Amino acid sequence: PTRRCSRKRRCDTRSAELTAQLKAKQSAVMTEISNKLLGKAALDLCYQYTLLFNGFSFKGEYRLISEIKKLSGVANCYESWSYELPEEAEADGEPSRLATSVGWINADDMWALGYTGQGQTIAVIDTGITLSHSNFAAAPADPHFNTTNLQQVLDNNDLCAEQRYTGGTLTAQNLYRSAKIPFGYNYYRGNLDVSHNDAGSDHGTHVSSICAGNDNSARGVAYNAQILSMQVFQGSGAEWADILAALEDCAYLQVDALNMSLGADCGFTHDEDIDPTFELLTAAGVNCAVASGNSGYAGSGNNFSSSIPTFNLDDGVTSTPASAVASLCVAASSDSAAATPTSYSSWGTTSDLRIKPEIMAPGDNINAAIGSGGYGTKSGTSMATPHIAGGMVLVNQFVNAQFPNLSETEKMQMVNTLLMCTAVPSKSGSVPYSVRWQGAGQADLTAAISTRAYIEVPDCARPKLELGDDEAKAGLFTMTFDVVNFGDTALTYNVNPIVLLDNATSRSIGGRQAYVLSHSMQNVTSQCTITKPNTVTVPANGRTTVTVTVDVSPMAATLDQKFPVGAYIEGYISLTGTVNLSVPFLGFYGDWEGFSVFDREYYYDTYLHTNEWPAEWGVNTAKAHDNLLGVNPFGTMTDFYFDRASISPNGDGRMDAIDDVRTYLLRNVEVFRYEVVDAESGEQYYVKDVGWQIKGVEDGWFNAVEPVGADEYSMIDPWSGSELPDGTSVILRMTGFMQGFDEFDPEANENAVWEIPVTIDREDPQVVYWNMQNGELNIYVSDNHYTAFVGVYSNAACTQLIASEVVEEHQRGAMTMHSFNVGNRQTVYVKVGDYAYNYSVTTVTEGEGGSLDPVELEGISFETNNLTLYEGFTGELRLIREPANANNYEVTWTSANPDIATVMGGMLKASVTGVNEGTTTVTAVATDKDTGASFTATATITVNDYPTLNEALNKEGGSLNFTTTGTYPWVIDFIDGRVAAKSTNQGVTSSTSTVTADTMTLEAGDKLVFFWQVSSESNYDKLKFYVNNSEITNISGTNSGWTRYEYTVNSNGNYTFKWVYEKDYSVNSGDDTGWLDDIEIVYVNPPEPEYLLGDCDLNGTVNVTDAVLALRHSMGIITLEGNALLAGDVDGNGSVTVTDSLLILRYAMGLIDEFPIE
Repeated sequence: PTRRCSRKRRCDTRSAELTAQLKAKQSAVMTEISNKLLGKAALDLCYQYTLLFNGFSFKGEYRLISEIKKLSGVANCYESWSYELPEEAEADGEPSRLATSVGWINADDMWALGYTGQGQTIAVIDTGITLSHSNFAAAPADPHFNTTNLQQVLDNNDLCAEQRYTGGTLTAQNLYRSAKIPFGYNYYRGNLDVSHNDAGSDHGTHVSSICAGNDNSARGVAYNAQILSMQVFQGSGAEWADILAALEDCAYLQVDALNMSLGADCGFTHDEDIDPTFELLTAAGVNCAVASGNSGYAGSGNNFSSSIPTFNLDDGVTSTPASAVASLCVAASSDSAAATPTSYSSWGTTSDLRIKPEIMAPGDNINAAIGSGGYGTKSGTSMATPHIAGGMVLVNQFVNAQFPNLSETEKMQMVNTLLMCTAVPSKSGSVPYSVRWQGAGQADLTAAISTRAYIEVPDCARPKLELGDDEAKAGLFTMTFDVVNFGDTALTYNVNPIVLLDNATSRSIGGRQAYVLSHSMQNVTSQCTITKPNTVTVPANGRTTVTVTVDVSPMAATLDQKFPVGAYIEGYISLTGTVNLSVPFLGFYGDWEGFSVFDREYYYDTYLHTNEWPAEWGVNTAKAHDNLLGVNPFGTMTDFYFDRASISPNGDGRMDAIDDVRTYLLRNVEVFRYEVVDAESGEQYYVKDVGWQIKGVEDGWFNAVEPVGADEYSMIDPWSGSELPDGTSVILRMTGFMQGFDEFDPEANENAVWEIPVTIDREDPQVVYWNMQNGELNIYVSDNHYTAFVGVYSNAACTQLIASEVVEEHQRGAMTMHSFNVGNRQTVYVKVGDYAYNYSVTTVTEGEGGSLDPVELEGISFETNNLTLYEGFTGELRLIREPANANNYEVTWTSANPDIATVMGGMLKASVTGVNEGTTTVTAVATDKDTGASFTATATITVNDYPTLNEALNKEGGSLNFTTTGTYPWVIDFIDGRVAAKSTNQGVTSSTSTVTADTMTLEAGDKLVFFWQVSSESNYDKLKFYVNNSEITNISGTNSGWTRYEYTVNSNGNYTFKWVYEKDYSVNSGDDTGWLDDIEIVYVNPPEPEYLLGDCDLNGTVNVTDAVLALRHSMGIITLEGNALLAGDVDGNGSVTVTDSLLILRYAMGLIDEFPIE
């Protein structure tokens, strides 16, 4: 091939005077920052940028950002993002020599044709390089850079490397290390040390070896190219400020290609600084190969056992800056002829439905140079990217010779066009892998220089068809592109589109059936209506337009069933000819911006159960000083009411301000907005926009996913509303705007806005009236907003609690009555709190205090007429008053048999204690003090022996059998008014506590229903639910609360259900325990009930006793339940009446032989 005879024209067309002007303006801003914000202290300046970016970077406190934004001449100020080396992946296959991997993209065939990288330069922005390694010792043939022309670049430009150099004046002699490595600089330190000391990783040596290494042990793709080593890493991270400096110098140095095997997951296509930087860089003719990342897909590690439900399809995690439009995003394939995408290679698409990754190369178990001076294997897209960077400069040699009249930008674009349209889509059998996983496919370098035609897509710099979404679900996708022939003979191609759709399987999520992605594809071409030409002929030195239409509407029913929010429609259009060409396409059937931005579970769903699906990553929360807004700050509650949410900006350090809001994202947002607005007028009191927040994704270290609000940059500024009067209600609103902020409508999205009403409340709740006599304290309390708590203490400091109640009102300013047993005390102290943590303490002495208008009592009843207890345990009976505010009465409580149960009570409730097994009744007689009218309520008390594990776990009346074995068996626990079971491996690292239901035969549609809760380290110590030894779901965290879970059986068969509390190897949080209760099977076809008709006491015979029981039930004296109730309904009319009791009596006396069931 012909060597390039002249260098590219200078990419910086601005004059030195303009550059000086820009720096002068920047210096003026720096002076203003120093004078106004730093007390005239000098800035710790890093770099000034004038070529790719007009700005500067410096080290300073985060607090300065908001103040700097206010200064004149400042367009924006933001924290320098940190980028990471993609975590080295665990290899999918066996190691092989570099000679093998470069062969899979036909680099060795390129060498035979004379394309070896001579005269080409590759910048490797990474962890540095081992300069002494033999792989970089050989001088390349016909190198571009020498000390003379490198010094000319320094003399004619102001490189970022020169600005920060700590060794005096930076010269070419300093930078030039060898003919192979003519440039080596440490942008993090500002010195010449490009060893791996700062980074602590030899990643850069390995990458450089793949790009252009050359010795007898390993030969890189472009082994005669020069390597410019730009060290930017400190530990595993690199600051954007340093990377930007290296990129700007790449433009000054006019390198042919750069390799960036680094990034941060879930990148944006258009970022406020990254995208313009890469556009200017590529406009200068610098080709950018950037790693897609090693994070698989977004659901990896989620609460759904890493499954991606088809109601949340946005699972792409392609890294930034690979996601930038101007970067060529590289996926990794296996080091084999199959070229299978590796399991770890990051999937696309981007948040605006772009095709990323775009091309693929070997990246698995690649053997190349390492820092010690030897050779070793590494895996990841970091290893695939230098295959492409090296390939770029080989194809660039061809383009320079074939297209000498193109501009440098056009040549760079031509290189990428040839690489992509000749890439070979890899397949599983006959079905290509997803476009979102492999882009155009595996690079084929010889095909790229052998073709005499390429594909050109209107309004796209690269050959890829990005179709957007089909919001109306019309199903029609039209694709148009040109085939351009730059050869001397006409070319004919067969046109063969293949349409791909995700495979989806059904599984249970949160107890409901849902379809989940299998991350494999199916060929649905035959199920679509395709309109296309069979062949296309392109004249010599001409072009032909090709249009292919894919109509997926014949599949609409299937698509809508399995993909409720829409489906990816993707695939390839292949042109088969002398040298095959292809173009990938990607569209979306449905509204891409319609499905949920935020995770679907909120903290109040624990109480309201309004969420359709559980949290995929975490529960969204809003707090004031560690207290969830609207959740009782004094005790455990059972009921959530939005209007109770309040704060008290009184300076007491408790709930003074809204200061902690956490929102988990299912999708990237360009802007996340916090707002506080007046609930009535809509006046905005506070707003904060946080840019560029990414969806939940588990990183390579399996760190917990962080929500928006968890770090200093994204957290809400504490808002107190201290300037607002008491009683003012505001709305705290969080909104996520997807990319395309100006056009995105959050209200049209399923879940892009969440809000909480909050009331300013500084007023303490008060005791209105009390009456304390004979050990009973009756007290009335009220708050201007909502009372939350009433506690009775024996000391004024309120540290010795006698009794307390959590209060859950539904009306502002309500007055409520509470009754406590205080024993023989003469003085107690009553603490009354509200939902904003205001509280008062009142000294209460025997007698009465305060004032209260009497309200006449007209009747009483119990909340429940049946109470079941266990021996030695206490339950509660609560009175219902008519009217509810009746307050002028006395109550006498009696037990019909104190040997079975005892009772002690007051005006509102009584404590009933089980003594011995048996049944008795408790009666309350309430007498109005003024009228003398008395009213009676009676409840049946059943006392049982201490419960078994089966009794604790079954829903009442259930008969499932459970077993628990091992070192940490489940045990019975009385909690939250429940008889439940709990795990016992608290605090034991790497342990499990398991309970299992006996195997049972079920039909499709049968459901297992249970209640569970956990108190544990979030995302690590988990209570897991298994079906036939496969994990279905899990819960974790310190505030899960009791939640109902429902699992639906998919098919007939035998099922074993198991619950395991699994602890990891480190931290304990909360109670470190899981609980279960109320487990039952809900049958599609219920089995015949096991009872004898008429046998109300379920003893196996029908006698007079059964008739009496039925009669007492019909009179309301007792309540028959479960099978006893079914047995009593002998006439089959759905209720047990006097008629049933007479029929049972006649049957018992032998007067009838059978019951006349309707």
